[in-house]
Amino acid sequence: MTNFPNISTADQATLATGGMTFAQAEVLCRMSAFAYAETELEIKTALGATQWSQIICWLDENVANQGFVAITDQLLVLAFRGTNARNDWERNAQAFFPQPHPLGGARHNGFQSVWQETPAPVRQLLKDAVAAGKTVWITGHSLGGAVATAASAEILSETPPGAANHRVMTFGAPRFGNIEFHNVYDARHASTHWFVANQRDPVPHLPPTLIRYRHAGLLRYFSDTGEFLDITKDQAGLQAADSTPEGQASEHWRHVEDDMGDRARDQQRYEAFVEGLSASLPQVEVTVAPGASAITTVDGSLQGNSLWTTSAHSIALYWQRLKAMLAN
Repeated sequence: MTNFPNISTADQATLATGGMTFAQAEVLCRMSAFAYAETELEIKTALGATQWSQIICWLDENVANQGFVAITDQLLVLAFRGTNARNDWERNAQAFFPQPHPLGGARHNGFQSVWQETPAPVRQLLKDAVAAGKTVWITGHSLGGAVATAASAEILSETPPGAANHRVMTFGAPRFGNIEFHNVYDARHASTHWFVANQRDPVPHLPPTLIRYRHAGLLRYFSDTGEFLDITKDQAGLQAADSTPEGQASEHWRHVEDDMGDRARDQQRYEAFVEGLSASLPQVEVTVAPGASAITTVDGSLQGNSLWTTSAHSIALYWQRLKAMLAN
């Protein structure tokens, strides 16, 4: 078990600064990890309860949505827990039933319904903070990242262009919307939405591009050796066209649909599911060459045939890579 440092007043100050930075990402990665805690006391202890004017936690695993919101006079952080139980799997399977989104395009029906189960008082606190001009962060790992995107999209759909002041930071998140949604969302909010992805993490490759899902936001990508690569979603294979290995994985994705019921009934954890989903499927991924800080997909020397692995999806690994980057 990774011991994540508690949130300090210096961490709060980091989040209160403008822009998007890796220092902010490191703090929010820890806060996303704290969303997995089993008790309210654990979360409040990790956050440093006396440093916040209000902390609200909702942790009932009999519903799809768990997380916390932490508030000061000038700052609000909303963190969602990732996939952790059977109900999450049943909702994750709804990728094949997208519904229109008020912002434009269509979104994942399951992820949207998870967001809508956020307690009404928490949703109101979020809207009030945005309206008041507070510094607002929405964050989450895995499924929690998709729910964070859903929350952000709702704010954008209810706010005039240029008026939304919230920022989003996700880690190992799946795709939330289709091509049209991605285009509208990124036109308004890409510069203030980072999605951090590890090479060989299978979850950012789901739902598949073959059913027109695309990632929103700006990619922050770490290689298998932990080096940050300043590359695009296309270069990392995360915005793949149907002609790419991921786009050709329709038979593999049907395996998800066929096995979803059995796996949900067995209540297998997310990590076990994505391991079975992806471990045997080779696909083009970036492999870092010595001294490389960026790549192009046409340079075969910087590509390799790698396997997805659930260890790359660990919130602890995301945090360790961010921490190491800041130490250099």
